[in-house]
Amino acid sequence: MILRTRQHLFEFPRHPVVVGPVWVWLHEDSSLRAESISAALGEARRLVDRGAEIISVRAEAPAREPVRAPAPEAAHEAESLSVFVRLWREASQAKPLAIETACPEVAQAVLAAGGDLLVDTRPAHALAGASFAGLCAKYGAALVIEYAVGSHPGSRAANPEVDVLDDARQFFEEALRSAVAAGLSKEAVVLGLRLETEEPALAAASLRLAAQIGRFHHWGRPLLLTDIPALTSAPVATVDSAASERQTAAMVARMVHGLLEGVQIFQGGNVEAVTATVRTLSAVLS
Repeated sequence: MILRTRQHLFEFPRHPVVVGPVWVWLHEDSSLRAESISAALGEARRLVDRGAEIISVRAEAPAREPVRAPAPEAAHEAESLSVFVRLWREASQAKPLAIETACPEVAQAVLAAGGDLLVDTRPAHALAGASFAGLCAKYGAALVIEYAVGSHPGSRAANPEVDVLDDARQFFEEALRSAVAAGLSKEAVVLGLRLETEEPALAAASLRLAAQIGRFHHWGRPLLLTDIPALTSAPVATVDSAASERQTAAMVARMVHGLLEGVQIFQGGNVEAVTATVRTLSAVLS
């Protein structure tokens, strides 16, 4: 199995690919945004040193400093992420960048700046991904078609009567068909599952999805398992250490199960733990 991104080629089977997540904060003040981009670049380099082979970056407004107008928010997101991509390239960083966004204008900007993969995070119906697939085809980038419990109409969170496994299968089927129709090669598609284990209303459906993740090999595309606690604006140092350890232990257990089920790409909140887990177990199994 082959995954083609803009400047990289991954051939599976091989050792699991670890994705390192970083955030750029959308401060209204331009100098604060610049500081945030610089900090995110430093964090990305740290994650590469700790085993990340792909860096995933997204922009968020700090909880205590919302970006007030929708238009400036999109403009700030596009500017911040595009600057991050350009600076990463200018520093001759070889690792591919995956950009997470729900905005088509931002997707256009970051791919024009040199992004390698695009993660469509819109809480929308599968066919809405066609425009993102067309952009990826235009720039030679890869597309991550992501299913997150509760993120789009018909999900278990929206309708308890819907079976999450059937819902996810239908979502991937329609989204993959839409991507190919938009001109994107299947070799440039990743199927992603994002677990929402911190929200009680979504946890049961997410865990059921994780337990049956092996069923999604049907389309012959790499699977990405994302397991990141809910995003907060609290500094890492203020998070209760016992709670953090419990979260990490639970994440590791889900990553182990994912590896045993044949998942090829992993993204978690603790990159060191993810790298150590999947590479150690992969070596044992080989």
